[in-house]
Amino acid sequence: MFWLSIKTRRYLWELSLAFSVIYFIWVLQSDVLTKLSLHNLFCNLPLTFIIIWSSIYTSSIKPLSSDDIKVRSVTNIALHQAMSGSVRGAAVGGVFAALYASILPVFLLSYPLIGWIAGYFPLRKIQHASFYCIVLVLLGTVLAEFITACQLAILGRAEVFSCFVQIAIPEAVLNALIAPFIFVPLKAWYDFGLEHEAIVKS
Repeated sequence: MFWLSIKTRRYLWELSLAFSVIYFIWVLQSDVLTKLSLHNLFCNLPLTFIIIWSSIYTSSIKPLSSDDIKVRSVTNIALHQAMSGSVRGAAVGGVFAALYASILPVFLLSYPLIGWIAGYFPLRKIQHASFYCIVLVLLGTVLAEFITACQLAILGRAEVFSCFVQIAIPEAVLNALIAPFIFVPLKAWYDFGLEHEAIVKS
């Protein structure tokens, strides 16, 4: 491991952390949370984790400056913005979608896509992020459930839209309520990694 760069070691450490947490969340969701319901409503811990992870581990692509916007074409700007999502968020979403594939194979699109989109909102860079993560998880959950409902409708289950609001909104509220409890330790871990990297470099 000593021959690897500091940045590579940090990425490998983050990857091992991500897989450990993903496994823990998967076991917790499948063995515990599915048995605890509030009027037949469930908290979706994997989806909440995907959104929070993506908002912390965002894209490494630098945002466009005002000069870049003036010089570049509209197509170039749109392509740059489209590529600025969270690759790590999409990867975590893909892992969760693969775990769910044997049970309900409709998250294959929604989980990676919502992981990518959540990367557009880098909460680690703003003040009062633990409050904004509630809003992000609320809206992200509704969007993810809408994508899933569209997939089910394509598969011939159009009746899902009739109960979409009754399912998606309460689930989004439950996810939003637990969002700060996931965001705060993940943000602290991210900051610890940056500080450790800076200390090793110096």
